[in-house]
Amino acid sequence: MTEADLAHLSDPGMRMLASVGWLHRMPPQTVFINEGEAADSAFVILSGRVKVFASNPVGGEIVLNICGAGECIGDMALDGGPRPASVMTLDRVTCAVVSRDALRKAVASDPDFSMRLITTLIRRNRLATSKIKGLALQGVRERVLALLQGRAGGRDGVRI
Repeated sequence: MTEADLAHLSDPGMRMLASVGWLHRMPPQTVFINEGEAADSAFVILSGRVKVFASNPVGGEIVLNICGAGECIGDMALDGGPRPASVMTLDRVTCAVVSRDALRKAVASDPDFSMRLITTLIRRNRLATSKIKGLALQGVRERVLALLQGRAGGRDGVRI
């Protein structure tokens, strides 16, 4: 991996993590993580965006997150358990594929990186908890309103 490949990463921990991985490029609409498979690697997104989602056998789908350059996905590979969700590219994506062992070494060797990774996992857990609460405790009207408010664009602090 070259310095040019890492140029868009401002976080030193992500630069370090990506530098121990191998470069992988994928076209749009490529599913490269499948829910339920063994988690043996993580991915640092260098360019492009991905959709993290869960689905059911009849085609139902819930989008859990959209991630872009500078973010790490598949970090649950730390425990080696099954993947909790699938991931698909939305754009052309370039990423660094980092083995589970390299990820574990990075966490063990860099306390600042470890804290940022933990913080990211906590943020994702809070988001998932909020979605679960909304699905379980709100009626359809409240869920639709929350969805629309969350997606509404704004300009100068005013929703449009």
